[in-house]
Amino acid sequence: MSIISVLFYFCYINQFILLISAFSNNGNYLIFMWAAVMVMFVKAFIPSFTLGELGVREAAAVYFLGILTGEGTAGFNASMSLYIINVLVPSLIGLLLITKKYEH
Repeated sequence: MSIISVLFYFCYINQFILLISAFSNNGNYLIFMWAAVMVMFVKAFIPSFTLGELGVREAAAVYFLGILTGEGTAGFNASMSLYIINVLVPSLIGLLLITKKYEH
């Protein structure tokens, strides 16, 4: 279970770094990695009372990237894209598969 958890964090952080670098003019990957780790820490530390955990991750990304690089909008765009890629699209695919009738 620990290996799966480490792989999940590694995958999430790499996705976040790639998305931030896509939306940013800055190319400092170490700062992006540091921001991604801090966002994951804040997301795990602060309980989310919103639907789909929207809000905490985005606010943390804007805050930390605003401080570290001055590009808070890149953090917001990367965070929303990460939500769409990892939560929304698989949920919609699963919804289609659940509602589909299987014939035997």
